[in-house]
Amino acid sequence: MSTIYSQEAIESMIEIHRKALIETGLKHGFNSAKTLTASQKLDKLILQYQKQNR
Repeated sequence: MSTIYSQEAIESMIEIHRKALIETGLKHGFNSAKTLTASQKLDKLILQYQKQNR
């Protein structure tokens, strides 16, 4: 994820992915591959947000 987004855009994407992660976890279980993949996507967004806001 090398694209640079505005702080507001990343915050919005984090919220969308956070909700998707919760839904996936409830539907498929918290140890499922789909949930873990969703969690990793969210982690990458959070890391990008933190790097841009140092």
